[in-house]
Amino acid sequence: MVSYGYISYVIVWGGHGVLWIHILCDSVRRAWCPMDTYPMSLAAVKRCENAHKDHLSAIQKDVIRVLRAIMHFRDHMCTLMEKENLKDLVYSLQNLKNLIPDQLAPDPKELLAMLVANVVEYMHNMELIISNAFLAMRMMIKGTMQHQYEHSKMSERQTEIRVKVKDAETRMKTMDTTKIETIHIARRLQVAKERLEKFEQMTITDEQAKVIIKL
Repeated sequence: MVSYGYISYVIVWGGHGVLWIHILCDSVRRAWCPMDTYPMSLAAVKRCENAHKDHLSAIQKDVIRVLRAIMHFRDHMCTLMEKENLKDLVYSLQNLKNLIPDQLAPDPKELLAMLVANVVEYMHNMELIISNAFLAMRMMIKGTMQHQYEHSKMSERQTEIRVKVKDAETRMKTMDTTKIETIHIARRLQVAKERLEKFEQMTITDEQAKVIIKL
């Protein structure tokens, strides 16, 4: 038997070769470790195990926190898209699989690998949907701006037409007023002319009367 540290090897020579048997023996470990330090070694191992469990629990909590944050972001984007009436894109976002598993893997490496693989794929799908949403909103804004521009041009044209109509109405009223005034002036002239003729007739009659008186 050959001993190295905590491990003992038994070498058996046979007719066909050498057989190595690996034996873990607690008695040998006790022989190599002094009795006063053996309980301290167990305490150190226990502390390491507890620290490992704490680290694993912390990793699991961090993973769950990251996954919940991503899901919350997805729900927030769904709410914003619903306000913009992008129902098809909201449906696409809601159909993405749930990132939070029912049971987490006990191995930290496996847990982190799952996190990386699922999150990268999930974020890529969200990126495509959100980019389509922004494109749709951009087209809506562009269409709205174009409609507003056309409506503004139409309003300007209507305003211009109304101004021209108002100006024409004002000129017509002015012309009507001038026409009425012209008629009044003509009537006054006619009345003045008639009065003048009557006055002339009256004047001639007086002269004739004077001649008659002289005669």
